[in-house]
Amino acid sequence: MTAAPMLTLHVLQGPDAGKRYPLPANEPQLIGRSTEAIDITDKTVSRRHAELTPDDGAWFVRDLESSNGTFVNGRPVFDRTPIQAGDRIRCGDTLFVVASEAELPEAASPTARAPAVVAIEARLPANAPAVADPRFRMLQELASLADDAADRATLIDKALRIAREEFGAERAAFAILGPSAALIERADCAEGKGAPAIPREAVEESMRTGAGLLTLAAGIDGPDTSSALCVAVRTPDRTLGVLWLERTVKAGAFDERHLRLLQAVGAHLGLLLRHGELVEATLARERLAAMGETVANLSHSIKNILQALRGGADAVELALSRGDLGMAREGWPILGRNLDRIHSLTRNMLAYAKERALDLLQQNVNEIVSEVTLLLEPAAERKRVKLVVELDPAMPPIVVDPDAIHQAVMNLVSNALDAVADRVGRVTVRTRYVPKGSESDSSHVEIAIVDNGPGIPDAIRSKLFEPFTSSKGQRGTGLGLVVTRKIAEQHGGAIEVITTGPDGTLMCLTLPDRGQPLDSEGTHFPKAIGEADLGVEFGPPE
Repeated sequence: MTAAPMLTLHVLQGPDAGKRYPLPANEPQLIGRSTEAIDITDKTVSRRHAELTPDDGAWFVRDLESSNGTFVNGRPVFDRTPIQAGDRIRCGDTLFVVASEAELPEAASPTARAPAVVAIEARLPANAPAVADPRFRMLQELASLADDAADRATLIDKALRIAREEFGAERAAFAILGPSAALIERADCAEGKGAPAIPREAVEESMRTGAGLLTLAAGIDGPDTSSALCVAVRTPDRTLGVLWLERTVKAGAFDERHLRLLQAVGAHLGLLLRHGELVEATLARERLAAMGETVANLSHSIKNILQALRGGADAVELALSRGDLGMAREGWPILGRNLDRIHSLTRNMLAYAKERALDLLQQNVNEIVSEVTLLLEPAAERKRVKLVVELDPAMPPIVVDPDAIHQAVMNLVSNALDAVADRVGRVTVRTRYVPKGSESDSSHVEIAIVDNGPGIPDAIRSKLFEPFTSSKGQRGTGLGLVVTRKIAEQHGGAIEVITTGPDGTLMCLTLPDRGQPLDSEGTHFPKAIGEADLGVEFGPPE
């Protein structure tokens, strides 16, 4: 076992400041106020505060569940933490510095001095005000505009307002060079003040040379002389424009100190504008990449459907040329299936790409499910699979968009039919109304779709609800479940894979019972008028 290095704890702060505590090699040491520990008198240190342990040539510290915690280099100790010469250990109000024995002079030496260690005891969070000086505060406020960098107009407007207020200016503007004059792109002016008249010569010189200019000119609001500052706003590769600040000399003329500070503001603004350009370029590339991926996936799906349509059409054409109606009947279902596929693809593409407000009505979802299963019965018969419908007879009408829920249920049942094997497949569609208080904190409807297919492959289960992810191979578009989830979430509900495996898959679409109907903007409909509200008493028929 390697001997641990000879270290010493030097107390920099606390009641015992100036004391040294050698750490003998291979002898664990206890920091605390108990008799067997290093004799610390600091009342903020626990009786058994921390333990120092040598192990195979290294030293470690661990906290012994002390009241005020143990910190190494400013970080709390939760586990056994290695220490070495130069590290700082804080226990309560006592700050130790770990030093190598060789670094420490003898106490009796006339030239004795403290070891060359630095203890950082003051830290400011990243968002703390810089200092009381408003000039530094202004630069910090400018740096905080990075989140607005992608919106050029908003960024410049906020920067102008900050600069005008901090400099006490009456007018602030961001200007560029036009064909024959200085053009003000954005301006921020004090109440009652018009936009500044910026001389083209000042803008031209500042943009060309990068120089900051301090000028005096006749004011545009009268005979008062105006003091103005003009600095270039630059990025590393070009000049974007100039910052112009203006106020009357009566309010106090600007001086060179103001000019230097505004140059720093211009540099900050230039970096922020460049950052915004980079963010926008990145977003544009991401949009193009997403668009390309979308087009490629849709093109692939449409191509597969058209190939199947072409095959079915060829089979029907051949059968008709031979006068073989039996052969034509075999080819026609191929056309029908793929017409259904392209119709479904088109509906899902529109639902995926376009935001549409819900058209909310009171509807019994049993009716929607019955209509969907009726439409899909021919598909089930073609595969010779069993399509079972189990409807909750106690289902009340709830507030939904019937067309949207129809599409969501159609997607789920179609997926289940595609998943099961021919002849032995079975798909069950089950509805259930769950009232408030029985199994849930709120009333809701469950539409469950159960199949006995092979289950969802592990490779795609985690991204099942992402666009263009499909377990159907070339038969799938990867949009059906994405659209279904979108519809469910628009209703305040959810779609979940409850179970999936070799014995089949259970998916559940949950829809809340809103109670009172809402319109598409979420506004409550008026209550129905009762007999008492009409002011008319209805008696028995005569």
